[in-house]
Amino acid sequence: MEDNPIHTKDLSLYTVLPSEYELLEADYAHPKLWLDRGFSDPHKYFLNNRNPIPYRINQVRKNPEVAKYLLRVAVLKQSMVVVGSAGFHNLPDENGMIEIGFGVDPAFQNKG
Repeated sequence: MEDNPIHTKDLSLYTVLPSEYELLEADYAHPKLWLDRGFSDPHKYFLNNRNPIPYRINQVRKNPEVAKYLLRVAVLKQSMVVVGSAGFHNLPDENGMIEIGFGVDPAFQNKG
């Protein structure tokens, strides 16, 4: 699966890939996470904050293509560290409606 990051002035949002869901399920701070992605998680975002991995992993296992919609890590461009996550709770319904969720590590909240 190819990742198509979303970029803002300060952040990049990277898709959590199907293989990364498996690592996260085994250990939210798995040492192999993000090694080849160019960013890191020194604050152990998924370990220390509520996250949707338990709710999303079966969806991704059934259909890996949904991974690009369900969860992205928010990476601060300046330091290339994970500071949060964002994603959709599911694919759009028959009316095109979708619910968005996000989280920001407390150390990075209220920074603009």
